[in-house]
Amino acid sequence: DIKFGGVRLDKNFASSNVLTLEGGYATLEGPTFQTGIGRVQVTDVAHPWGRANYNMPHWNFGVYYDGRIAKRQVALASGSGAIPGTPGLWEDSNNINAEVQTNWGFLQDKTRVNLGAAYNRQKVDTSDPNGFHTLMPEEKSAHQQSVFGQVEQDFGTRLKLVGAMRWDDSTLHEAQFSPKAAIVVSAAENHTFRLGYNEAFQRPNYSELFLRAPAGAPVNLAAAAAANPAAAALAPLLTQLGFNNLVLLARGNDALDVEKIRSYEGGYAGIFGGKTYLTIDVYSSTLTNFVTDLLPGANPAYAAYQIPSTVPAPFVAPLGGFLKAALGQNFAGLTTENGAPALVFSYANAGRVETQGGEIAVNYYVTNNWVVDANYSIFDFDVKESRQGDQLLPNAPKRKYNLGLAYRGAKLDAKVAYRWTEAFRWAAGVFVGDIPEYSVVNLSGSYRISNMISVGADISNALNNEHYEAFGGDLLRRRALGFVSFNW
Repeated sequence: DIKFGGVRLDKNFASSNVLTLEGGYATLEGPTFQTGIGRVQVTDVAHPWGRANYNMPHWNFGVYYDGRIAKRQVALASGSGAIPGTPGLWEDSNNINAEVQTNWGFLQDKTRVNLGAAYNRQKVDTSDPNGFHTLMPEEKSAHQQSVFGQVEQDFGTRLKLVGAMRWDDSTLHEAQFSPKAAIVVSAAENHTFRLGYNEAFQRPNYSELFLRAPAGAPVNLAAAAAANPAAAALAPLLTQLGFNNLVLLARGNDALDVEKIRSYEGGYAGIFGGKTYLTIDVYSSTLTNFVTDLLPGANPAYAAYQIPSTVPAPFVAPLGGFLKAALGQNFAGLTTENGAPALVFSYANAGRVETQGGEIAVNYYVTNNWVVDANYSIFDFDVKESRQGDQLLPNAPKRKYNLGLAYRGAKLDAKVAYRWTEAFRWAAGVFVGDIPEYSVVNLSGSYRISNMISVGADISNALNNEHYEAFGGDLLRRRALGFVSFNW
């Protein structure tokens, strides 16, 4: 059940300056999302937001706010929020972001400079009305600031060089410097080639840094031992030590570093005969320092479980052997929390992957009204390093393509598009499996009844080809959206 509304005001001044004020409010209830701790059903979420922007020929000033207020979301793996007496998952978070940019041209506009600075404040509180923190140990607030700039230099009409940099600092990570450089060559009129290099990073999210939530329902190892004649003698001892209610915990790792990527790319763009527009893009990237899935034994902050010295010597070896056999690879996450045994799953930085791929796309203008478009992309990856137990997959197909036919007229706009995706493997947290090959047909169109009124529709998966695009995600069927637009 989704409801949303918004309003926007643009004020144009005689000086070409523009002031924009907009805001809105949305509510969401019912959908189920995939997370690192399993599926979570959203039961009551509100999203307030607002934005103000002032644009001048050489300056732009902007600020925005967005919030998320979520009450008693249900963690389906552990039952928290659905089982009476459990708190569910709560969140009250917001972002405030401010940014200023300026742009200038020099030497008859052959040199163009863009500079900017930004500030962001994030606040996250996951406590319920009783003050119990359901997702993190305490309220968190972070500050981030950055400066950035880009210089473009034209050398005649054939050559252009681009250099850019960005510096980011945050209370969540160490300062990061991200450079970028490119060269663009116009070999002939309407034909350009480019080569580029860039570095970027992605910081861990709040869940990866500070998560504190159940990873599943508690496990009764004492009952498992009692049902096994070879281990039945250990059942009373397991109960005494607390293994009759072994809790499964998902915990963040506040020592995580940022993920990094270094990319080389090349491209071509050309126009043929005034009707055909062709682009070709290729790239090669190296990604390092991935944040793993939730894994047992990944976080050194949780020491390995030690059998208490009070356990009689004859039972020590059999008890250790039973725990290793019963827990398997999860034994690495066995630790002690609040004086009782616990199985902790957490995050770590690990891995290096090399990726490469490319895309070719073409638009052909049959007439002034009819356009045919097509694109084909290919992607490949090679895992060079990974942590045991972690599955490094891109969750993307090796090959896919799109075909489209569009009509644009004085009153009618319409398009039919076909999309095909090859089968691929998926791994994200507890969701591991295969995505079968699928194809969909999408339709869209609008008709201008008058200068004031337009009607239209967008139909996704018009042939109702039931499929899923994320393992553990929704089964997707036909979805149609109709709309009426009023302008004055």
